[in-house]
Amino acid sequence: MLLRLLFVIIAFSPIQKINAGDGKQVKKPAGNGPVVNAQYLYDDRDFNSLAIYVSTSRLPLGISIWGFTEVNGSQNMPDDRYNLTRSLSEYRFSFDKIGRMVNIKGLVAQIEYNDITPGGGEILRFGMAYRHTIAIPSMGKIGGLDGWLQWRANPFETDGDGGQASLIYYIPLHKKAHINGWIDLNYAEGHSPRWVVGPFLNLYLHQRIWAVLRYRYNGIDDAFGLDGTGWALGLRADF
Repeated sequence: MLLRLLFVIIAFSPIQKINAGDGKQVKKPAGNGPVVNAQYLYDDRDFNSLAIYVSTSRLPLGISIWGFTEVNGSQNMPDDRYNLTRSLSEYRFSFDKIGRMVNIKGLVAQIEYNDITPGGGEILRFGMAYRHTIAIPSMGKIGGLDGWLQWRANPFETDGDGGQASLIYYIPLHKKAHINGWIDLNYAEGHSPRWVVGPFLNLYLHQRIWAVLRYRYNGIDDAFGLDGTGWALGLRADF
């Protein structure tokens, strides 16, 4: 999975314009090239987590790419928490041509690739997404900036029996503090809906280094016999 991510980063290194994309974690830095950040977290479920996120600007034909690979240790094994054995990869290809055709800014068609190891397998999702800005009310030195929401619907999956609806958000509290994350609702025939919720609190420290506090509820982990609820603390670096 990490080799696949490195290929994506190298392949898009000549890109000259960037944006924050529609990602769950990537934030726009100054400069040219793809947006990349990495975070390393200590989870209270006795495992560590390493994630690398990458985002591009609009490519030819109105395509942009956002994605991540997250590698986790085994749960409830504190002596082995540094041994990263479980991975989740998600890469999203957005096409803005449909939004330009109907004159709706922020409307895109999407194809999403997912791979969970071990055991989850690979699937593709197909759907639409709409992103718009929101004004964060000012409360003293807090707020007063523009955030955004993205509403996503993926009614078709290659496994043939499910789909997903999502809300992704970016809420700036201050120039040096923001909350971002997602709420996913996964559904499949014969199964109850499974929620995945992942807010991040990001606090700027120094030179593109951030402190990160994460909460995670993952109903899919619960369904596979893992503990889906946990808090994690660590660092993020922007490149």
